[in-house]
Amino acid sequence: MKISRQFISLLLIAVMALLLFAFFAEEADGRAGGGHSYSGSKRSSGGSSSRRSSGSSGSRSSSGSHSSGSSHSTGGYNSHSRSSSYTGGSSGSADCFTCFITLIVFAVIIAVIVIAARKGIKSVSTGGSVFFTPAQKLSLAEQIKKLKESDRNFSRPLFMDFIHVLYAKFQTARGTKEWGELPSYISRPLLEEAGKSSSSVSAVDNVVTGVSDILEIDQSRPDADVIKVLFEANYTEHGGSGAKPAIYYAREQWILERKKGVLSKPPDQIASLHCPSCGSPEEPRPDGTCPHCDSVVNKGDFHWLVTGVEVIEKIPRPPLELSGGGVEEGTDEPTVYQPGLAAEKQAFEARNPSFSWNEFEQLVKSTFIAIQDAWTSCAWEKARPYETEHLFSTHRYWIDRYRAEGLRNMLEDIQILKVETAKIEPDAYYESITMRIWARMKDYTIDSQGKVVDGNRNTPRKFSEYWTFIRRSGVGAGEKARHEGFCPNCGAELKVNMAGICEFCESKITSGEFGWVLSSIEQDEAYAG
Repeated sequence: MKISRQFISLLLIAVMALLLFAFFAEEADGRAGGGHSYSGSKRSSGGSSSRRSSGSSGSRSSSGSHSSGSSHSTGGYNSHSRSSSYTGGSSGSADCFTCFITLIVFAVIIAVIVIAARKGIKSVSTGGSVFFTPAQKLSLAEQIKKLKESDRNFSRPLFMDFIHVLYAKFQTARGTKEWGELPSYISRPLLEEAGKSSSSVSAVDNVVTGVSDILEIDQSRPDADVIKVLFEANYTEHGGSGAKPAIYYAREQWILERKKGVLSKPPDQIASLHCPSCGSPEEPRPDGTCPHCDSVVNKGDFHWLVTGVEVIEKIPRPPLELSGGGVEEGTDEPTVYQPGLAAEKQAFEARNPSFSWNEFEQLVKSTFIAIQDAWTSCAWEKARPYETEHLFSTHRYWIDRYRAEGLRNMLEDIQILKVETAKIEPDAYYESITMRIWARMKDYTIDSQGKVVDGNRNTPRKFSEYWTFIRRSGVGAGEKARHEGFCPNCGAELKVNMAGICEFCESKITSGEFGWVLSSIEQDEAYAG
């Protein structure tokens, strides 16, 4: 093989750098990490405290991918540290020999990397996890699209509902210590550790999720797909012996894994938390098998399994931070259109020949006004017919925060300036349409005495947001009845409980089964398409 001068020069530079490093380097002190456990104590781990697979290397790729040598958690905190020992006397010959061997090893590694780069290899795989170069880093939309190629049933709205239910049940079970069906979806060691860490907690309630979202999808492992999700939530912990309840703000990252080739569950099964193999509601046995079908259901062979929980922050709920008014970011930036939007729009119209864009835009506008009205009046039950489960919970989180501090956010003189389509995305069960909405309104916050404590009651603010609506594929225009005040299923006067269920026909009308419902709202400075 012919070696170029460029390669030789690079190798010599690397060797010289290593020699200088060996001569001048000192042992550096590790920085104490700042994470919190369930008990709220800090740990020094070179990062944040985490509950994750002890079989994991605990490393992160440059893209932030989760790296794990095992697909299942064995529980326990994994604190990474390094130590150094110093001995008296001379050790010159040993040090020289060690340095020489180290240089040879590093030289070989550099040679391999350079040769690989010359052959067009873009990444290096270690322990099944790919370390991406910046050019290879995929956007979340691209990661979801790639996952759908191997799992045709994957639906982001359904997955969001699933993790939302799972998080709430997990937090509640930390108080009761009754795990029920959770061992099929959260590794047993993680549950045991959560129970120990919450030994002084007698109950957990009022679990309200402010944020639940997918951070990253890693399909680089040969045995399993991995999804990292983020939660921000409030919940109340009750202690024993008459201790005063404490309201906490928590920010957590969860790692979910699933065996390669497994298809996502359909809408009527994905969030039921019954046996992921046969659907039985029976609690799994201690050995992880289902009493009904005898399948091992705690290894991610049939559904997503939580194998890591990292509590980034857990603190007594802090005071509500107000924005202070000012200019909205990104309002005048160009719309982030989906690549190939025109083709997607044409395909959507072919699938839905009776669909009317004019009617849909009117629906978007009426939903926008209804949501602002429910927010201003603090009567969030008014918004229940228009939003999916996890979005309604997110908004309720903020309404509760304002209420708790005697504040009220006022939105007045609302004007919708413009609406346009940014994205159309179908999956196995749902159609979704993302619309960018430009609006202007007076936006200010008052206290219990009516005094303005944030914003300006006289000056309107202009802003834009991306609103995503979802509807079951093939569903007709039931949303028109809902916006006229009638149930889209039975036609009765619209009365919906907090679960989004019609009080007359008991149909869940906020699932997208009967028409378009709002699934997410993203600020324009944060929207990535």
